[in-house]
Amino acid sequence: MRTRRRGFTLIELLVVIAIIAILAAILFPVFAQARDKARQTMCLSNLKQIGTASMLYVQDYDETLYPVSYLYTNGAGQLCMRAWYNHYNYSTQVFDPREGLLQPYMKNVQIQDCPTAKHLDGGGTLTNSLLAYGLNENLHPSSGPATLAAMAAPADTVLMADAANLSGTASNFYPSRFPSLRRPSNPFRPNVHGRHSGFANVLWCDGHAKAMKPVFRDVGHGIYTPEALRQHNLGDLIKPGTTRADDWYFRLDK
Repeated sequence: MRTRRRGFTLIELLVVIAIIAILAAILFPVFAQARDKARQTMCLSNLKQIGTASMLYVQDYDETLYPVSYLYTNGAGQLCMRAWYNHYNYSTQVFDPREGLLQPYMKNVQIQDCPTAKHLDGGGTLTNSLLAYGLNENLHPSSGPATLAAMAAPADTVLMADAANLSGTASNFYPSRFPSLRRPSNPFRPNVHGRHSGFANVLWCDGHAKAMKPVFRDVGHGIYTPEALRQHNLGDLIKPGTTRADDWYFRLDK
């Protein structure tokens, strides 16, 4: 006699599907966290490499940092740490990161970008299209680039960090790339970007890098409310025990 093979019942199939759905709901956030952590680690590695290149540059130039602002090159364009840029001809703009002042020491263009910042645009500026890190605005005074000798504590002075500028309108705020890192006392909106699960990677003037949590402001700037800044993880780097007006991490003197 032939025996009839028994198939799965509808109840059994529904139970299996429910189990798979539960496992997916548990595992997908874990996978997302692991991916975010990997990107944060890659970003931190990028900053450490930039820090090493910066220290090599400093040793070759009498312990003087590269200029944050552009240097004119024969009237044909401008040069800075991250690229060559023909500033004068906007109709045919060229932004070549292979010609930046740090490239002889890095030999790598990609490490200037953060993998978590791939979706950020340049805020309408071609020169912001690559760099994902903002440079400490206190390091480029009118007198020229800062020197290590002028720093009381290089290991406690920010060189650059994850940065973004909140742009858009009240109905559509979004973070965009910005090349300068604003000090806490700057009245404009803060731009230290905690894009790694609320943490920002920070490079210091002695070459080391670490993750820090930005401190959110209670006061906004124009249409950019404290809630909007907090929503997009934009805050300041403030040393515990100091005030926003102190600018401890940004000052050269301590």
